[in-house]
Amino acid sequence: MNKLLKYEIKDIWKTVATGLIILTILNVLVFLSYQLVGEGMFSGLKVTESGFGVQIKGVVGLGMILCYLADISMVILAFIFGINIFRKDLYGDTGVMLLTVPRTGMQIVSAKLLTALLQFVIIFEISAYFLVMQTIGISKSIKSGEFTAAFWDATFGKLDAWMFFTVIFVLIFIWVIAASYLAIAFSKSFFRKKNLRWLITIGVFAGLAVIDTVVERLLEKHVPISFDPTLLLQNSSRALTEGFQIGYATLVFEALIIAAMLLGTAYLLDRKVEI
Repeated sequence: MNKLLKYEIKDIWKTVATGLIILTILNVLVFLSYQLVGEGMFSGLKVTESGFGVQIKGVVGLGMILCYLADISMVILAFIFGINIFRKDLYGDTGVMLLTVPRTGMQIVSAKLLTALLQFVIIFEISAYFLVMQTIGISKSIKSGEFTAAFWDATFGKLDAWMFFTVIFVLIFIWVIAASYLAIAFSKSFFRKKNLRWLITIGVFAGLAVIDTVVERLLEKHVPISFDPTLLLQNSSRALTEGFQIGYATLVFEALIIAAMLLGTAYLLDRKVEI
């Protein structure tokens, strides 16, 4: 298991590291440019008393929009990276090596899930910090230390809220990855034509999403017992998560369906997938 995990991490770290380095350079350059240029001809988004304006006055303004898009796109790519960790081995030449090693299907799935989860958390945290940095940087000036104080308050000052949102996105990521892995393994197991596999994969994933949504709505309607996880947060952080409720039945169902999808994928790897 440890060797398999090391193999998976070694296989993707260069791609992830390269993307994060480019993202860091872009965000830092645009942020510093806005702070240094100020209200000149190359200034960025202006902030009025009523809130954030959308007046783009020049290059840096466009750069800040590009940074927002890049930060969000990097998180989306983290989902794609996580899915591709599994897809490339089942559909590519490396599948022969992977499926002939003395490892169970669950060990293979677990290694890929943990690798995908690790890279997602790293990418999500860094991208989120850059989003906060750019947002505060629009309205705060580095001189006089206002930016440093505001950035600290929005991140480490509300660490409980920060961790809360991280957990929520991690749970969403795990569901998407588990459903994707099952859909990919299913299409590989029962359909020999490569042209059909992508359509079957998308169809299975969409079917799982529909079933999950329908059952969740039914549980919310017929078992309306829920709890507010934000009660664990500090008062200053609750405003960010106001109205957030989780149903007990929904929580149990989501845990069961994720476990079922992972077990189903492991079963297909052990019994159905042909090299």
